[in-house]
Amino acid sequence: TRNNYLGFLRVFSGFLVEKGYLKTRPTEGIAPISKRLYNKERTVIPTDVIKKISEYCREREPDFLFACYLLYYSFIRPVEMTRLRVRHFNLKQCTLTIPGELSKNKKTQTVTIPKKVIQYGIEIGVFSAPMDDFIFSYRLKPGSVEIDPKHFRDHWENVRRALKLKKEWKFYSLKDTGITEMLKRKMAAIDVRDQARHSSLAITEIYTDHS
Repeated sequence: TRNNYLGFLRVFSGFLVEKGYLKTRPTEGIAPISKRLYNKERTVIPTDVIKKISEYCREREPDFLFACYLLYYSFIRPVEMTRLRVRHFNLKQCTLTIPGELSKNKKTQTVTIPKKVIQYGIEIGVFSAPMDDFIFSYRLKPGSVEIDPKHFRDHWENVRRALKLKKEWKFYSLKDTGITEMLKRKMAAIDVRDQARHSSLAITEIYTDHS
């Protein structure tokens, strides 16, 4: 985020200098943060708490549980979830293809969806919806209207309060926890990288300290 803001300010201040509004760029001398030197703080949720979340959601938030599964097992980002449609899933092969125009890295990539997640989606009626429906719409049910990722955070907050979870455990922590769990099971880092769609092994290896 900081690097993105710095990039914008560099371009904007360059425009101001070019037009004579400023004599120098105020961004000069400010360097971007190198990803190689920056270890992002990750908050991993304990296994017993993950189980409690699953049990609670299955009973009280069944549609939200499907979103939790996609984040925990297949590392689908919340903003990507809001753009996914039923047709992006291959039930027979247990895969999900995220088109480049919907993904963060602008690449079309296919990830594995565990059979239990596919079966759960069938159970709650996700894959009975029309192929062009978004898998998450109003009330997190399939529909024709794309929703804001904020809906996931709101549902997570309800779960967090009900179970009295720590505030530092965010919805996105499920992704960090899932990746860490894969590494704990001694899965090859390159396989974890591909499932998480990381741009390099260096990013995947940030998680190895936790595992």
